[in-house]
Amino acid sequence: MDSTDHSDRKRRPAAMLIALAAAGVIVTIVWLLARQGGAPVQASGEGSSPKRAAAGQTPAPAGTAPAAATVAAGPECTVRVNGSPYARSAPGSPIYVECVFVSPSAAQPAAAPKQVTLQVTAVVGNEAGVGAAGNEAGAGAAQETPAELEPLGDRPAVASAAGAPLVWRWKLSSALAEGSYEVRAVLPEGWSPRPARLDVAARHACKSWDQRVARRIAAWQGRREKVVSELESAVAADAGNLSARLELIDHLQAADKPEAARDQLLDLAYRIQQKQLAGSPGQSPDLPDWIAFGLESLAAAQR
Repeated sequence: MDSTDHSDRKRRPAAMLIALAAAGVIVTIVWLLARQGGAPVQASGEGSSPKRAAAGQTPAPAGTAPAAATVAAGPECTVRVNGSPYARSAPGSPIYVECVFVSPSAAQPAAAPKQVTLQVTAVVGNEAGVGAAGNEAGAGAAQETPAELEPLGDRPAVASAAGAPLVWRWKLSSALAEGSYEVRAVLPEGWSPRPARLDVAARHACKSWDQRVARRIAAWQGRREKVVSELESAVAADAGNLSARLELIDHLQAADKPEAARDQLLDLAYRIQQKQLAGSPGQSPDLPDWIAFGLESLAAAQR
């Protein structure tokens, strides 16, 4: 027996296995084609489980919208305390409340509702309120707390640009005792309000943060020039005071002084690069992205 016959006999079992596998694939394809002639599979609408159309029922063509009408989302309002949906403060510390109104359409500017009522509710058991996930109130016992709220800044009815949010602010004039609170906006029908959570405790006291919040409130009360002067003095006394310089840049931008804000940011960039060169001689300094983006934004504001 020569080597050619021996190799042919080795290949025959493999060829038979391939033929059998191909036959199985063909049978499966024929079975699937036969099933397509029956009732089609439709999505059930709950989860990802499909269901078969009832006999005699005409299925909707693929790619068409479901028959059920969908309700368009309405405008939203997110409440923030001291700039956050979840805030911590100490008794007697300055507090401000914001309502951020957002339009349901990115092509339209946000508009304020006809009426806004803020409610501060003391939460018993520390169960209700707003957390970082969901922004929805829980089911703990609650009791409305009298709170004096003083309007801050302007009250425009419509945002300045399409897609931009509209922000209204209030200063909380009455002191809150230690405890957990929910701050909610009561709005006309059709709005989707999202409350904020505030925890008041002596352990949350932070002098530097209280001063920052107080300066924000003073600026919205019309004393921004005084705030800018105070921060400029702090930066002049300590050029490495990063917190004061960044806060000064924010207030200069809000005061419509982009050139002065840009000068402060450029000086900050220079000092950061000098510090990098001192720590790593011979290496090219790297400008942080947030500074580059800030400079681009300020340059666009000047055009």
